[in-house]
Amino acid sequence: MDQDNIIALVVAGLAFVASMVSVAVSLYNARLGRFSSERWWERKAEAYTRIVEGLSDLIAYYDRAIGEGDEPLVSSDEISRLLESYERGRSKLEFALTNGAFVISAPAYASLQAFLANWQSGSSPRDYPDRLEADYNAALKTRESIIGLARADLGVK
Repeated sequence: MDQDNIIALVVAGLAFVASMVSVAVSLYNARLGRFSSERWWERKAEAYTRIVEGLSDLIAYYDRAIGEGDEPLVSSDEISRLLESYERGRSKLEFALTNGAFVISAPAYASLQAFLANWQSGSSPRDYPDRLEADYNAALKTRESIIGLARADLGVK
């Protein structure tokens, strides 16, 4: 074997190794990119789920508090349970607003922020019976808005 054949063989070997490394890096990046996008989608879905659950907790409270349920509030146990539901819903929404702001879409964030801004800060709606109906309707409207925005953002039909 002469020197030209050896150089050609070495160059071909290096080209083969370079192409194999290139393929390996491309496959790794593709997998990592898919994993990242799937994980990001899951985070968005989780944030929207928390928001809808929080709004649903509030709607359940308002529904019973304004007498739209089976019967008006009677027992202190039921009132306590519903107030816990109210606080749980409120806390989920406030958590979503602060921690999920970078995950949810800008219109969803604005909708949630507007809803929370209309609440009487730090007070229970039981203290404001005249606000119950308005808050109930606002919660229903915001939940429907968030569901629509979440479907668009997540690409779900």
